[in-house]
Amino acid sequence: MKRKNNLFRLLILISLTIGYLVISGFAKHKLESSTIDRISIDIERYHDKYLISKDEILKLSSLEEQKSRALGRKSINIKLLEELLDNQKTIEKSEIFFTLSGELHIQVKPRYPLLRVLSSSKNYYIDNHCIAFPLSPYFSAHVPVIDGAINDEILEKIVSVLQKSEGDDFFNHFFSGFFVSERHEITAFSSRYDEVIFIGKSEQLEEKLLRLKAFYRYIYPTLENKKIKTINLTFGKQVICEYEQ
Repeated sequence: MKRKNNLFRLLILISLTIGYLVISGFAKHKLESSTIDRISIDIERYHDKYLISKDEILKLSSLEEQKSRALGRKSINIKLLEELLDNQKTIEKSEIFFTLSGELHIQVKPRYPLLRVLSSSKNYYIDNHCIAFPLSPYFSAHVPVIDGAINDEILEKIVSVLQKSEGDDFFNHFFSGFFVSERHEITAFSSRYDEVIFIGKSEQLEEKLLRLKAFYRYIYPTLENKKIKTINLTFGKQVICEYEQ
């Protein structure tokens, strides 16, 4: 009797397993053969502005020509589409998935400009990973510009300074631009003050900027004559000011 009960339970278990596999296979086949109802695109915004358009995302993902006709889920290679978008210079990261309602959803995080390279032969943005990407035709970002004899070492140090400036109550939005001479000496310009700031070589850049910060916070407010033309940070641990004539 006990053996019959065990056999009966085994038959029920086998039947349920077969039924589950049949239903799962049917559901999977139906899901793969179903068409996509719509394509939705969500782009992360930069200061409430879009640096890339939804039409451009469709074009870059090769979905633009297909959006007017029915697309089967089986025809969409999500991994390949993500790689295609992630390889675009203007995009930092993308994520693509199907929703339960039959929608193909594309999430895009564009690269955010931290610095703009501006010269006669080059004009592009740099992000916080020091990666170059093209200007946006939809929005011009208000970020510091850099011009002159720029090399990778100087660029990386300036990007590092700007990254740290974002969390600094004094240096946040302090710099409006930089110029690099043929001797690779850096001159900085402030969005708050009129003085030209001569930094010099990029060595000990952070220490020089700490001196500049201390000068503006503790010395500058005490000066009766604030008609300063240039501030020079190249002399040891000093801050040398040249006044207007």
